[in-house]
Amino acid sequence: MIKSKKQVPLVLLLIVMQLTSGCAAVTALKQPSKKNLNVLTPGTARENVITYLGAPISSEKNNGDTVEIYKFRQGYSGGNKATRATTHIILDIFTLFIWELIGWPIEAVVNGQDMTIKVTYDSENRLKDVAFLEGQP
Repeated sequence: MIKSKKQVPLVLLLIVMQLTSGCAAVTALKQPSKKNLNVLTPGTARENVITYLGAPISSEKNNGDTVEIYKFRQGYSGGNKATRATTHIILDIFTLFIWELIGWPIEAVVNGQDMTIKVTYDSENRLKDVAFLEGQP
């Protein structure tokens, strides 16, 4: 129970700390995974590209070739996500969870890179050409 007005800011701080504790670490672990872009080499079978990047958002035939557009969010490796989560937990402990006021917004913003890739396959469904329309490899 609050006994004086001086305790109100402390109680509010404790409530905020409790509600946000662990959010940055959890958010870091829930970031999108890193896609294997090494699959985008000439000669790769279309099925392998789909396995790694997911289904294309569009597909059309063009002079015997198949042109497909893939759109996804390029995320982070498991090691990167685990390191970030561990760092957030350590900073939470050393700052009595005040770090959450900084860490959680950072993780909310730094959540991968949007990628749009145009892939052309030959008549045998082998990768022929790649163009990065959005994002960098």
